[in-house]
Amino acid sequence: MTVIDAELAALDPDLERNDLPSIIGRRLSGRFTIDEWGLDRDLLTAITPFVRARWGLRIEGAEVLPEVGPALLVHTRRIGISEPGVLAAAVHRSTGRPLRATGYFASLPGPFGPLARRLGAVPVGSADLRSLLRAGEVVALPLGREVRQPFHVGPVPATPLAAALVAGAPIIPVAVLGVELGRWWTVRFGRPISTRRRGVVDPADLADVTRQRLQSLLTDARR
Repeated sequence: MTVIDAELAALDPDLERNDLPSIIGRRLSGRFTIDEWGLDRDLLTAITPFVRARWGLRIEGAEVLPEVGPALLVHTRRIGISEPGVLAAAVHRSTGRPLRATGYFASLPGPFGPLARRLGAVPVGSADLRSLLRAGEVVALPLGREVRQPFHVGPVPATPLAAALVAGAPIIPVAVLGVELGRWWTVRFGRPISTRRRGVVDPADLADVTRQRLQSLLTDARR
């Protein structure tokens, strides 16, 4: 079986074979690639079947996700452990694109932090967020935990939205709904909020609009 070199696949990803023997062949030959933020696409592809076995997904409104170009997905979380993985699985299933999940996972101690970065997690620093959006990536921004009030949306930070504004990346509110140890989760994508507007846009206003859109998604889910 012919394994296409990583350099050629980088020019045309459709040329790269992603079946398990090809992935193993690239590992053995050292021809796999890890991007500048630490993502290992082969590893992500290899674990996808296990992710699908762990979570059953109901995906609503995925047509708003861009096939190319950047987007900032602002999503709800309750306990906050499963939501990044569930959302990443929904984005990958809908578009084939990896999700860059910001948050504490990339900074976990021991081997867990590096493993999380290989699967797309990145530190929460604003510099990484800006560079990811400028590079055309899909980035997830988790909100604060709402353990006792799962249908309430807390404050939305304005600083990450300012990065989306500079990059011209749409902001997409996402409600991620499920029970931490449960199998079935619902991922509801809301209508994108455009950041390509004339004149000066206040990130605080974007944060307020995003919070309202998220609250509407949760209210509709509760009915």
